[in-house]
Amino acid sequence: MKKALITGITGQDGSYLAEILLGKGYEVHGLMRRTSSPNLGNIKHLRGNPKFKIHDGDMGDTICLYKLVKEIMPDEIYNFAAMAGVSPSFSQPEYCFEIGALAVVRLLEVIKQIKPDIKFLQATSSHIFGNIKTYPQTEVSPISPISPYGLAKTSAHHAVNYYRSSHGMFTCSAIFYAHASPRYSESFLLSKVVHGIRKILKGEQKILEVGNIDNPLDVGYAKEYVEASYKILQNDKPDDFIIATGELHTPREFITSSFEIAGLDIKKYLKINKSLKRPEVSILQGDYSKAKRVLGWQPKVKFKELIKIMVKADVEQLKKHV
Repeated sequence: MKKALITGITGQDGSYLAEILLGKGYEVHGLMRRTSSPNLGNIKHLRGNPKFKIHDGDMGDTICLYKLVKEIMPDEIYNFAAMAGVSPSFSQPEYCFEIGALAVVRLLEVIKQIKPDIKFLQATSSHIFGNIKTYPQTEVSPISPISPYGLAKTSAHHAVNYYRSSHGMFTCSAIFYAHASPRYSESFLLSKVVHGIRKILKGEQKILEVGNIDNPLDVGYAKEYVEASYKILQNDKPDDFIIATGELHTPREFITSSFEIAGLDIKKYLKINKSLKRPEVSILQGDYSKAKRVLGWQPKVKFKELIKIMVKADVEQLKKHV
């Protein structure tokens, strides 16, 4: 029986991957940072599975990581642990770099010392491309981060390449573009929209306030993206892959369709708040042709279908609590 360790297990990516691996007969271990009020919503349905185990720990603690890997001796490690989003990284750059970059080196060193043949996947981000002027981006596009978050992900990406080339380890980067699901954190715009609609329907909120809604995004379905991460570690050789849809859509399109599905008048409930606007960024659009060619992976859930999945899941949650 194969064993896998997933960091960031309570997030959308970690929880979806846990389901996929359990379905394939894996023994799945998840690392969860100890907090006073842990958010277990995404994994509560897995807690009774005898092949699923949660471990308290911290990516900033080398001894903790060493003991954990030594105890589990996993065949595969998927690192989804990171600061949740770009915006918080500007106010907490040191913490962002600690968890998003130094912790990756820490974990790779532990693997090198204990079991160098562990297959390792780092969830990298399209934000490594930063202020790139050309699109779509490929795996060899110039890297130029413009945020602490992008800088941390860039450093982790380079660390993956270093351990692969210098130590012969099976280390890979999945360069994820924006991806969402019903399990997406409410701190992100697309989830803010969906949860805002639910609150409006419940009468808890009168309007939805948003900032930038016309910057194009390449956004896909998170469950499909973690399926790609699994395929990356099953490949014959370690490599880096862009995981994206290759399509561009604006948050305005997402918001408009979401309100239509929910049966709400967008003119009545949506307000543009200039104070919420963020600086313009480059167009991040991924070319996933390498993943398609080598892994046989391509996105199936289209933009409109993703919106329906997210809105309908939230409306169902509302009905359960009425």
